[in-house]
Amino acid sequence: MKRILVVDGDMTVRAQIGRYARLEGYDVAEASDGYTAVALCRQSTFDFVILAVMLPELDGFSVCQTIRSFSQVPILILSERGDEADRIRGLELGAEDYIVKPFEAAELLARIEVVLRRTNAGRQQLAYDGILVDLQKHVVTKNGERVPLTPKECTYLAGLPLFLFLLLAAGLSFIEYEFLYNPMSLFLFFALFVLVLVIYLIFFKMMYLSYEKLQSQHDADQVRHLLSVQEEQYRHICASIESSRRMNHDLRHHMITLQGFLQGGRVQDACDYLDQYLDSARQVELVELCRNPVVNMVVGHYRSLALHKDIQFQPRIQVPDQLSVSDIDLSVILGNLLENAIDAADCGEGEQRFIQFHMLCSGQMLAITVDNGFHDEIKKVDGRYVSSKPNHSGLGLRNIEMIAEKYEGGVEFTHDPHVFHSSVMLVL
Repeated sequence: MKRILVVDGDMTVRAQIGRYARLEGYDVAEASDGYTAVALCRQSTFDFVILAVMLPELDGFSVCQTIRSFSQVPILILSERGDEADRIRGLELGAEDYIVKPFEAAELLARIEVVLRRTNAGRQQLAYDGILVDLQKHVVTKNGERVPLTPKECTYLAGLPLFLFLLLAAGLSFIEYEFLYNPMSLFLFFALFVLVLVIYLIFFKMMYLSYEKLQSQHDADQVRHLLSVQEEQYRHICASIESSRRMNHDLRHHMITLQGFLQGGRVQDACDYLDQYLDSARQVELVELCRNPVVNMVVGHYRSLALHKDIQFQPRIQVPDQLSVSDIDLSVILGNLLENAIDAADCGEGEQRFIQFHMLCSGQMLAITVDNGFHDEIKKVDGRYVSSKPNHSGLGLRNIEMIAEKYEGGVEFTHDPHVFHSSVMLVL
């Protein structure tokens, strides 16, 4: 079943397109804004994208250009305007087709079919029971989700059958064909076959035991990491409680001092004292980024840390007061993403010292994106990003991946020159 992403700020238009597309046998996902559309395209594999131009925050042309930077998925642009300049701009940015609102559903579906036939004609793909193998991109997906295979894993999977074939061929080379039907020759042949099968089973048993050992070690590391996150949260809560208690205690003394000034007729001194108090209060002003307590606490902490390091921090958060994601999992995701972003941006210079944090909830999807500047060299091992800090192996990123898989979501980490992009998608 082919998957289509419908991106439009109008819920009625999304529902109309989705209804007709599902009747034609398509699996349809929806996005109401540009940031969510980009995050979905980074996390999942789509066969087609229907993209409106008029979108909140990020317009359709910008979304098209961003998607084209990492994906070649066919894009059809919807627009209220049909002037030639807009058509040319959309096609130049990489869209395959352009249609003007209002439109007939039959025409839209026909255009989708034509574009898909034209696009798939040049692709080399193998598909079976929900599994798709793209021979050109060397990518394997199952039910639309990318299967993470490192280059070493691909080498092992390809090398093992070759090794077994060479082993059998070497064994058969010692058997002469005129003695092939000799009972002893047949016995040796079957003995060799059983031996190869035993070696095959032992090999996979060793791999399974090694995997279990690594998994157990990773689980222990994750538990230690979760405990450290809980401990840090506890310290933040205790610090907030102590700060509130101290402020209430100090407020009483400030009121007594102001009362003394006013009773003595020293109005100007009282005004000066009040100005000094307000200046000091502004320095510890608490900013409410959202109504969700966990998100507000974690993001607020790292925002203060970033500003203290003279790093520009631009948050955009639109989430409900309560999320179905556990507080621990949410803290691990946000803490790892923002801690890595601050460490990377702190090594940058000038315009590289920035962090853009977006956290949006659309329907049953929670999207988290972090873009930050960096200056150091990016390190990757077997296609995975690893930490450039000493004595760090990239466990934080792996924890984020495991939590995303737990919520049937996904993650993606990419980078441009001096800008690192992180995106996490969770199903609520």
